[in-house]
Amino acid sequence: MSFLSNSIHNSNISKVFDGAFLLNLEKSVYAYVKSNSGTIHDAEDIYQTGLLTFFSKLNKNEIVLSCKPEKYVFKICKNLWMQELARKKKIITMDHILDCQQNDKSALYDMKYKEQLFIILKNNMKRLSSKCQELFEHKMQNLSMNDISILMNLKNTQMVKDKTYRCKKRLKELVSLDKGFQRLIQGDFDSFFPG
Repeated sequence: MSFLSNSIHNSNISKVFDGAFLLNLEKSVYAYVKSNSGTIHDAEDIYQTGLLTFFSKLNKNEIVLSCKPEKYVFKICKNLWMQELARKKKIITMDHILDCQQNDKSALYDMKYKEQLFIILKNNMKRLSSKCQELFEHKMQNLSMNDISILMNLKNTQMVKDKTYRCKKRLKELVSLDKGFQRLIQGDFDSFFPG
């Protein structure tokens, strides 16, 4: 049991939790963090911060529990770890820069591959019915299903879902039959990327 767990166990807050709960919570948080790219040190920090956050809110009467306290604390820890992972993604390390320099050719190739794939997709979208094109245009604008149903004169959102499914299916068929796409997936990249 960690220092924080011992401190909590010896305080008045221990009335809320027993030692077995703290040990189980600690194991769960450690397992979660370690299974999601974390270290033991990361797990310890997240566990302690999560408990401190929970008890701080508990002491201020800011919590109305609608579930078991252990689930609530685990959720706090999980959210803290997701925030930490998001923060770490924003940090660019020197190793990452060196990897990018070494993989410059493959990155450029990958970019050209994606550009060609986008062109194929765009060309085949033009071959869809006007209703499918309109539907995809609305989807790209991030309109809600309800808004799309109104704009396209569809009875309800289920009809939007059905139409989306049919349009996607048709687009997949068109793309899979596209000769450029077939060359691309078969590895005939030289015809797309001369030199």
